[in-house]
Amino acid sequence: MMSICTEREDLKILVVEDEKELLASIGEGPELDGYYVDLVDNGTQALEMAQLEQYDLILLDLNLPGIDGLDLLRTLFDRSTQRPRY
Repeated sequence: MMSICTEREDLKILVVEDEKELLASIGEGPELDGYYVDLVDNGTQALEMAQLEQYDLILLDLNLPGIDGLDLLRTLFDRSTQRPRY
C-alpha cells in the first residue's frame, strides 16, 4: 500500500488497481489536486483498508487478484451503515 498525502485532507480516496503503472497514474491526478489518496493493488488489501478508514470515494478495478472488484463492492455495501448518495 502507498499513501499520498497533501494539504487537502478533507476528501479521502482509495484507488484499487492491480496494474502498478496504472495504479500510480490514477492516483496521481487526485494527489496533484491536493487530496488524500491510498493506493492498493488487490481486493483483499482494499477490504482491509476500507474497514480501517472511511473513504469518500473508492475507484475500483473489477478484475482484481484475491477478492474481485464486484465481490469487494458487495461486501463493502453489505457492511456499510452509510449508503451512497446519488
